[in-house]
Amino acid sequence: MLSQKDKDEFTKILATAIVARASTIIPCPSSDENTCVFAANFIPLFQRAGWKVQGPQVERSVMGRPDKRVTFAQKGPPLVNPQDPDHGVWTAISPFAQPVKTAFAIIGVDINTANDTQLQDDIIRVYFGAVPKKK
Repeated sequence: MLSQKDKDEFTKILATAIVARASTIIPCPSSDENTCVFAANFIPLFQRAGWKVQGPQVERSVMGRPDKRVTFAQKGPPLVNPQDPDHGVWTAISPFAQPVKTAFAIIGVDINTANDTQLQDDIIRVYFGAVPKKK
């Protein structure tokens, strides 16, 4: 569980975004109630920092390639060869990426990043794959 200090610092960092805040989707695994409850704790933190959370609720979902980490996803181009696991693409850095990465780092949570060709430019997804273990 997050301490009040963690919550305050997380919100303070998110509020530093210098552009209009992205609309945020907060999904969790459909079969993991503990992770969904943990993810729901972040809805008011994003909101207090001025970010919009769709719903506002957590979305229960199934990822094609599950990951236990918190994953920050933004709009990005499709892979040229999706069958080559060592192939990637260059992606413009979202103005929302750094505040999200820093906010999670402040509370001791490493995050993964990913592209999603289906997202709009002003929407991000912060997927909770499991309840993160603090460093």
